[in-house]
Amino acid sequence: MHNTFRYGQGTRDLSGPEGFNTEQFVEKVAWRLDRYLTSQMEDKNDAPTLGEPSRSFRRNHQVDNEAVKAMFAEYDLDGNGSIDYEEFEGMLVKLGVAPTLESNKSEKVADV
Repeated sequence: MHNTFRYGQGTRDLSGPEGFNTEQFVEKVAWRLDRYLTSQMEDKNDAPTLGEPSRSFRRNHQVDNEAVKAMFAEYDLDGNGSIDYEEFEGMLVKLGVAPTLESNKSEKVADV
């Protein structure tokens, strides 16, 4: 759809009197989409699967794994090796990053 506008083939309300009416615009977008999808189907290579890269590949990645384990243990109150919802909620509150209800946001007072 973006390319249709880029090439001056938008609707009249955005491209002026020389633009397409709605039906013409929809036909042009459908044509472009069909052309794109056909080219994708003809491509023999599978599309790449995107995922989260390993944190070890990030620049300036120097995390102290022992400190992370200690922090995890601090919030894993029952020591079962996982953080359940209540433990997670308590962690967010203690770290000061817990989202608040909208009604509480209006009650904040400036600290200056």
